[in-house]
Amino acid sequence: MKRNAILWTLAAAAGLLGAAGCGDDTSTPTEDCTNDTDDDGDGQADCNDSDCTAHPHCTSVTSEVDCDDLRDDDGDGRTDCDDSDCAGAAVCVPRETSCRNGVDDDGDGRTDCEDDECDGRPPCGVTEETNCEDAVDDDGDGQTDCDDGDCDDDPACGGTPETDCANAVDDDGDGQTDCDDGDCAADAHCVPESDCNDTVDNDLDGATDCDDSDCAAAAVCLPESDCGNTVDDDLDGATDCDDSDCAADPACYVTGNDSCTSPHVLPDDPNGTWRGAIDALASDHRGTCGGNGGRDAVFQFTTTARATITASLEGSTFDTVLYLRSGACTVPGMTEEACNDNASAGVTWSRISTTENAGTYWLVVDAASAATTTGTYVLTITVTP
Repeated sequence: MKRNAILWTLAAAAGLLGAAGCGDDTSTPTEDCTNDTDDDGDGQADCNDSDCTAHPHCTSVTSEVDCDDLRDDDGDGRTDCDDSDCAGAAVCVPRETSCRNGVDDDGDGRTDCEDDECDGRPPCGVTEETNCEDAVDDDGDGQTDCDDGDCDDDPACGGTPETDCANAVDDDGDGQTDCDDGDCAADAHCVPESDCNDTVDNDLDGATDCDDSDCAAAAVCLPESDCGNTVDDDLDGATDCDDSDCAADPACYVTGNDSCTSPHVLPDDPNGTWRGAIDALASDHRGTCGGNGGRDAVFQFTTTARATITASLEGSTFDTVLYLRSGACTVPGMTEEACNDNASAGVTWSRISTTENAGTYWLVVDAASAATTTGTYVLTITVTP
């Protein structure tokens, strides 16, 4: 009986073991190497379990070794770019740094315009050169600035030249206006007066020949520098005293016209100004209006038709008398046609104006007083038909 009881006990134990072995769940639990639990019930937890030998948490890995594998390589609870170990990794750079360098700057597998980070950044989405002088291929077509056909009409590439070189406007928008723009180098407005004696406004600036400051140093625009050297110093075609520049030069004063026997003969129908001094002259004549005893100078001229003869001594340095004679210079046969002492109240210079037939006339410049022994006169004559 005792023997049978032992057999029945062994059989029952075997049945229980058999029942356990025949259950539905026959898998072995997997050890989680980071939760401080003996998950597989082998009496060893986490890194003490041989199942965790190769787990990063149980190895000597102390930093994230791959910043793009979606794994927490160093087991610090932070994965890839969220781990500070990946701060300098290309894949964790926030954006493509250049969208035209052919390099995948942020290591995300997308280069330049293929990377969303380049959306809206040149040359991605840019279809033409936007700046033709920045040394950048703005539209990424391999052609930069003026080498790009997009810049053909750009002023920086010689597109539209300055259209008006005298309007104070930068027509081509290149920052240079009118004559400061190289486009205007040959424009008449930007070239100095080329001929200072042709009565043409060569540079179209509104000033002709010597009136143009460009001609300030031109010989033709300078006064005759020497009125007695037989040289046309200013190249105006008139030499020495024949040049109006010399009219006031003592070297060109009328001399030797002291009396009716040696008058200074003027051109027919004279129009012009003559100067002289009375210092060396004698008193030979007097007019009906004055000049008795004063030193005098005599001029002779011929009119070719009936005309108005006007003569003035304005500008003379002494008190004058002026008279006009016809028929002869002295009596007999002399007729005084006009005589004047003072042209108007308050002046000491004389003026006559008279209409006469064609003929020969003598004009006498006289000092009003015998006490006047020195002085210069300025005689201006016009003959108007």
